[in-house]
Amino acid sequence: YFRNSSRFNYFWAMHHLALVFYVILLLHGRVFWKWFLPVVLTYGFDRWLRRRTASFPSTVLLTKAKGDKVMQIQFSKPASLNYVPGQYVFLKSGAITKYEWHPFTLTSS
Repeated sequence: YFRNSSRFNYFWAMHHLALVFYVILLLHGRVFWKWFLPVVLTYGFDRWLRRRTASFPSTVLLTKAKGDKVMQIQFSKPASLNYVPGQYVFLKSGAITKYEWHPFTLTSS
């Protein structure tokens, strides 16, 4: 519903405002930190691991529309990237937006 509409930025902002809610709970709840800490540490570790191992800068070599809902994107691949056709990647264009990532299926020819 939100991903395919102009309301995505509203959706994104509301979910990140949850951080304010958690800060208020930490300030006012006496035992909330006991429940909050394991979740935050697990989430933080996951985000750190993703950023460390799954992101790489790349150069787009070719973009081509292949029909109504199919797009071909060729990009430079670092030697350390190993993939199997059928897997997917999330791509983000900094020139278009800072926050939206879009899934693309990988193929090889």
